[in-house]
Amino acid sequence: MSILVLALIVIGMAAGIDFVIRLRMTKAGQRKAFILGGAFDYSEYSKLRTERGWSAWPVYVFFALILIGGALLCIGLLRMYSL
Repeated sequence: MSILVLALIVIGMAAGIDFVIRLRMTKAGQRKAFILGGAFDYSEYSKLRTERGWSAWPVYVFFALILIGGALLCIGLLRMYSL
């Protein structure tokens, strides 16, 4: 059960970083950043970050947290409902 809670915390952290990235893109003039959902293109952030002086680490940390959170979620569900 604690693995599931940890997975939700990690995925929540990824959602927070994703919100910051989309907020920056909205302020940069991309009005549809929040509407696109899963179709959001993170390469646009990488293109704009060099022009605006933003750091690249939020995108890398976001993807790492999604992978870690997904793995923890799978492990937690498998342990909880082991057949």
